[in-house]
Amino acid sequence: MRTVTFLFLLYLQLPCSFKSCLARDFLNAGQNITGTTSVLVSAGQRFVLGFFSPAGNPTQTYLGIWYNQSQSFSSEQPPTVVWVANRDKPILNSHVGVFQIADDGNIVVKVKDGSSSKTYYYWSSELEGSSSRNRTVKLMDSGNLVLFHNNQNIWQSFQHPTDTFLPGMKMDTNMELTSWRGDSDPGTGNFTFKIKSETAEDNPPYIILNNNELYWERPESSEQNRLESRFTV
Repeated sequence: MRTVTFLFLLYLQLPCSFKSCLARDFLNAGQNITGTTSVLVSAGQRFVLGFFSPAGNPTQTYLGIWYNQSQSFSSEQPPTVVWVANRDKPILNSHVGVFQIADDGNIVVKVKDGSSSKTYYYWSSELEGSSSRNRTVKLMDSGNLVLFHNNQNIWQSFQHPTDTFLPGMKMDTNMELTSWRGDSDPGTGNFTFKIKSETAEDNPPYIILNNNELYWERPESSEQNRLESRFTV
């Protein structure tokens, strides 16, 4: 029997390790994160961005953001992942992923094949092409990954969530949360959480779809006015 659980995700302020205290929270053009050898850590040590393999699935690698319970991604005690970039296009562990600002100004996840010198792209912010000059990508203490151009926010992960709603996000009719396919597979799952339609801002009707069929609906007359943030299948 399938169950859907809603949880609040709260910030945890934990002591930082020596390595995470030295880690930076941003990348400029020409810089990158390569494989599991480097990460971004938000300024207040709350979140980590890096490559990881889910527990029970060591052959596939994803770029994600997780709570900084530990900078390294342990299969024994995996931290809570709140965002995944290439969720439906994993990198096979025989290849090393790279996260960077590309020449066209987008942030990308890519792999370079050493034998053929070809570059394969696994994810992109998909903005209109522009110069990468004066662009910076930064991991915020809110868990938001933000791409800046001349200090102006031009893309953010808060507007492109996966299965997690964090404090600071704004739920609207353009946003959907979609469950993982399984505990060890962050690919797009069957359950989708969204606002049903345009409605009064103080009491929107939230719904859950299972394979596009209505699974749950919060009545519009409900007095509950709190978005409970994360669901897993």
